[in-house]
Order: sequence, then structure tokens, then C-alpha cells
Amino acid sequence: MANSTSDLARLVHAKLEEEKARLFKLKSPWLITSAIPAPNLLVKIFDVVYYTSLKTEEGRPVVTRLCLVNPDKPEDSPPPMPRLSRWHLVPLADRLPLAVPTLVKIAKAADPWTSALTVFFDKSGEPYIWALIDQTVHWNRMLVREGTGYDPPGLMNVVANGVADISVYHGTSFLARLQQDTLVEAQNDVFWHGPVAKRLQGWTRSFRRRIRKRITPHVYDSQVDGEFTFNDLWIGSLCRILINIQRYRHGGAILITSQSEELFPHYKVRYDRLPQHMEQLAVERCRAGEAGELLHAMMENRKRTLPTDTYVEECLADSEIEDLEESLTGTVHFISSLSCVDGLVLMKPDLTVAGYGVEIRARKEVDSVRLSFSPKLSPKTSRLIEANHFGTRHRSMMRYCFSHPSSLGFVVSQDGDTRALMRVGNEIVIWDNLKVRSTWFENWTSSLPQRKKQRPAAAPASQHMSARRHNPLL
Repeated sequence: MANSTSDLARLVHAKLEEEKARLFKLKSPWLITSAIPAPNLLVKIFDVVYYTSLKTEEGRPVVTRLCLVNPDKPEDSPPPMPRLSRWHLVPLADRLPLAVPTLVKIAKAADPWTSALTVFFDKSGEPYIWALIDQTVHWNRMLVREGTGYDPPGLMNVVANGVADISVYHGTSFLARLQQDTLVEAQNDVFWHGPVAKRLQGWTRSFRRRIRKRITPHVYDSQVDGEFTFNDLWIGSLCRILINIQRYRHGGAILITSQSEELFPHYKVRYDRLPQHMEQLAVERCRAGEAGELLHAMMENRKRTLPTDTYVEECLADSEIEDLEESLTGTVHFISSLSCVDGLVLMKPDLTVAGYGVEIRARKEVDSVRLSFSPKLSPKTSRLIEANHFGTRHRSMMRYCFSHPSSLGFVVSQDGDTRALMRVGNEIVIWDNLKVRSTWFENWTSSLPQRKKQRPAAAPASQHMSARRHNPLL
């Protein structure tokens, strides 16, 4: 049965109510206190964005992002000390009715990568455009894991991804997507839940052990949320590679395995800069965090003088972090570009690149695969489909993962869809619609109850500031 913008509006309304209740239960400092508009109001915004996405302006598709922002209450939980790079609202002298012709024209001045438009409802429930938002480049970079920043303002934002394709977010958290007439209710967060996450845990455990050895067990164990943030660094780097492959729009694949049988790399390399930089970045973040906490404690105790060595230690670590983050970005882009050659990119479990343009020569065919709609595998959230439903790139990855159960594959289609493949029991399982964009705040708040049980002591004040900026150890 085909879905419509009305179905999207009902789903978004329900998810916002759910998120409002979840944050209240967690006693989060970032509660939703604004009233959530009824579905019949939300659909008015979604209709305009959906039909605008069907239009072209000077031969180019219209792209836009709208944020639902109340002019009388732009945000529920403003930060106490916002940085200069935070967004500002730029009100229009005259409000504009939210209609397709109006949005087509004004969208040219609001490139979604650098700015956005704010909308709200008048007393009769009709939507209007009332301001622009600057500095959105920072939250877009944060969304693709290439920087830090602040969430966009307002209760939600809706973006036109392409023709008849719109997505809705609360901050940077995905709510729903309407692709033509298909409603996507959730993204598969396989990196943190289910069989894929379990496979990754073995690899990230080795990563954490190397960090612990370098910074000493005492310093490692004193890190607030250390295990979570080290895992996020490793997983985030892998996701950044997949995001950049998506941007090429040509398709690509990554195979992570410690084996070499039935693989023929047309270009053999050994590129280990990514694991080296991740490890060093984690170490420097620990150094900076330790020095920062010491200085913070001294200031709270009203110390008149601060140790020069501690201050210098923090400054040097911060400088090294900045250099490593820049280099890490270049490294991720370099690895992603290797996918432009026919064949997959071969990586070891520590994310060292072992080759590219790799051809799979596994011969055992897979007749059927299980398609899972949830990270956690169960009969209720999955179904069997024929393997020939997928193309050559997918089927070759299926053959290899079936023959080598310890491997994990990722395939990016030309349309940008990203899938994970691995063998579970005697079946090949595929997870599509992966959640590869930044979900740091969402995962961080989701794991709060468990972390409170593990660590009853109060977290330092600096943690809350870093959480606001989506970079927990800076």
C-alpha cells in the first residue's frame, strides 16, 4: 500500500511525542518543552516540501531544508555559553506564505549545506516562512562526522534529499523518510546493536586495549564514558568512509576480514594511517581531558596560581588533537576514493587497507538471504528473499561472507543506499538503510541509565559542556 505525506506526519508526530517522554524520563538537560503540532498541521509543511522537490529552477533540482521554529520561543534548551560558530536567526522583514512557488524561489538563497529556512504556523494554522539560519555548515559537517557543532534550532527540520524524497529530523536524529511512496520508519543502527555490533565489539576491544596500554590502566579507567567514546571514534571512522563513498554516487564496497583466501586484489597496498591516527587521537584526547579536569578542579578550589606544566600539557594536547583530526579527515577521504576503482576495498579488522580493486573469487552461490529491518535479528523483523533480487556486487559479497563467516561486508549502491552483510548461523543476513550519519547524542543519551548503574559517582561538569558540542573528550 502506498504511503503519503499524511502517513509521514502521523509517524513524525508520534516519534516526537516518544522522544519528548524519553528525554523527560532520563531527566535530560535538553528536554522538549514546546508543544508538538498535530499531524494535520505537519502535513501542510511536508506537502509543500514534497511537491517542491518535484520542481526544477533553471534546470536544477530544488533542494531545501526547513526548520520548525517558534518565533516566540526559538529553542527549548539554549546553551549557557554558545560559541561564535553557533547559528543565528536572520528574520525576514516580511513573512512569506509557505507555498510551492514561494519556496522554489527563496530556496535558491538557502543552500541546505550552508543555511536553512524557518517556518511556523499563524493563528489559523497556516505555515509561513519567517527567517533564515546561518552557520548550518557546522551541523552538516557534524552530521557527516567531520566536525563539531550545535543541533539546528526548532522542534524538527525537514530536508528534500531528491525528487519526491524528503527526510525529517529532530536535531540530527532521524525521525522518518518518505521516498516516493515508501515510508522509512527507522534506520538500522547495526553499529551499536545486534550481530554486526557484536562482531565490531571484538575489533574495537583490540583498539581499546592498545589505548589502555599506552595511557596506563589507571588513566584509562578514570575516563568518563571512555569505552563508549573510544568505540564511537572507531565506528565513526568506518561510517565516515561509507558516507564519503555514498557521495560519489557510483557504488562501492568494503570487506573487513583477516583472511585472504578467494580474494584477488588488483592493487595491493598496506595503508595503516587510519588505525595509527585513531589510536593517537584517542591518546591525545585522554591527555587533554586529564589536564583539563585537573585545571578545572584547581579553579573550583579557587587556586590563585595554576601549574605551568599542566596548562602547557593541555595546550599541546589540544594542538595535537586539531592536527590529528585534520589528518584523519584526509585519510578517510583517501580511503573512500579507492572505491572508485572496480572491485571492493579490502580492510583488516583494525581498519588497515590491504588492497583495492579487489575481486571476489568465491564460487559457492547463495540462493536466498534474510533481509532484516531491525539491528537485532528476529523472525518478526526479517524475511527471506531470493539472492538474485540484488546485483553483482551484492551477490559476490554474499558468496564471500557465506564462505568466510568471520568477515563483514558493506555495499553502497549507486543511489546511496548502504547495506551490511554477514553470515549468522547458516544464513546470509542483509541490513539495509544503515544509520551511518552522526548519532552521538542519541546513542549517548540512550546508554545513560546503564552508565549510571556502572558509575554512581557524578560526572564532571566538563562532560556536560562536551556533550552539548557532540565531542565528548574534547
